[in-house]
Amino acid sequence: LQEFASQADAWFQERSFVLEFNRFLRDFFKPENLQKAEWPQFQQLADQLHSFNSVKLAKKRAFGQPNYPIEKYRESFAFLASGQGDVEERMRAFMGDKEAYASKFIGPSVVSELIGQLFPEKFLFMNQRDTDAAQYLGIHPTYEKGSDFPKRFMAFNQAISPLFEAYKQSVGIRAGAPI
Repeated sequence: LQEFASQADAWFQERSFVLEFNRFLRDFFKPENLQKAEWPQFQQLADQLHSFNSVKLAKKRAFGQPNYPIEKYRESFAFLASGQGDVEERMRAFMGDKEAYASKFIGPSVVSELIGQLFPEKFLFMNQRDTDAAQYLGIHPTYEKGSDFPKRFMAFNQAISPLFEAYKQSVGIRAGAPI
């Protein structure tokens, strides 16, 4: 982290897409914007998500054509971002009830990426690259047998939380940059 701290400004400058995506997502999820979002805005959201860009078929199934009425998308994504219950409960409901929420073809890595971008001060994405990086750093979360993805996501983020504090101390918070 100390080595990265000396290079962080240049790193972010070379990777402006990190800041641009975070700004896009935060703007997209503002309640006043989400309430009036139309299908092209949801497709733009999908275009921004690494999880979908690395699995084009999933992106096409989830956001090629609407699987639900637009109002259901608005309500579902508003619920995921700021609905009743804690983040784990919202993730579980959003991912588990494909009838109540517009989440058909939206898998764990996409939900993880959304939560990590919506709450960057608390949560890190949980995809293969992130779990590999945690293992490399000697962070080994423990999961209860039979844990669903939201439960594993929370355990992963709890295990990695000391890294957040170390990052803040070594690198510091950059304006507009998620941890």
